[in-house]
Amino acid sequence: MGQKGLFTLDLKRRRLGIFSPDGLGTLPNPTNIFIEPDGTKYIVDFKRRQVVVFGPDNSYRTALGGEKDFKPGDVVVSGGRVYVSDIKKHQIRVYDKRSGKLLFTFGKKGGAEGEFHFPVSLGADGQGDIYVSDMINFRLQKFDRDGKFLMTIGRLGDRPGGFSRPKGVAVDREGLIYVVDAGFNNVQIFNQKKDLMLFFGGLGNLPGRMYLPAKVVIDYDHVKYFEKYADPDFEIKYLVIVTNQFGSFPVSVFGFGGLKPGAQIPEAPKPAGDKAAGDKPAPEGKAQPKK
Repeated sequence: MGQKGLFTLDLKRRRLGIFSPDGLGTLPNPTNIFIEPDGTKYIVDFKRRQVVVFGPDNSYRTALGGEKDFKPGDVVVSGGRVYVSDIKKHQIRVYDKRSGKLLFTFGKKGGAEGEFHFPVSLGADGQGDIYVSDMINFRLQKFDRDGKFLMTIGRLGDRPGGFSRPKGVAVDREGLIYVVDAGFNNVQIFNQKKDLMLFFGGLGNLPGRMYLPAKVVIDYDHVKYFEKYADPDFEIKYLVIVTNQFGSFPVSVFGFGGLKPGAQIPEAPKPAGDKAAGDKPAPEGKAQPKK
């Protein structure tokens, strides 16, 4: 298209638009975004080497970073702080949200606990803990708000619970951790005990499949726009939104929930060739008469 910026989707009006600011807010190569509940936007721009901040009215606020040796990968805001992954220095920068001042960094290149090799994506939970997708170390690491290491999830492997290229990460209100894997083209869900609870997706250019997925977001606010697509007996409690870098479905939306009160799981249809409902088995030792 030649126009630089981000695509926007207005679910209420069912409209696709482009957010393409100019001036100090110009976005030549936006690669990631975090949106606060009030609509404040933190946009990673790889070419600017900055996180560009816009207010709820889309007005330019400020920009973080910009040094020549800084390559931001992702951004998340939690507890009055802005956490930005630096994929060149293999560390996490922590800024004060109000002043924009760099408070501290944590991590360095390596494979030990608390070290990173391409920390590509970030997430945060309701307790203020920070999650880092440590891609080339094939794992997810969890830290407290001050950068203290807490635990590691995952390992290199092609079995459930293993990673090939972990990328986007998100945490729901119950503390379940959702991790995108661009190599396996799926999302794996872990609990806080590091147990694998579920995985979904798989390579393919069909609804429900994924094609180089990059980011995952948990959304509790827009369920009503997707209820009509679910079975009438199924109650959607929240949405899991996954972006794909290729294929016919750039954005895939999955509804998570359960059966509505009083609803029952319907019986599975009988396979073709099963006996009809009125058929009776032949008495033992006697042949069934032909009709």
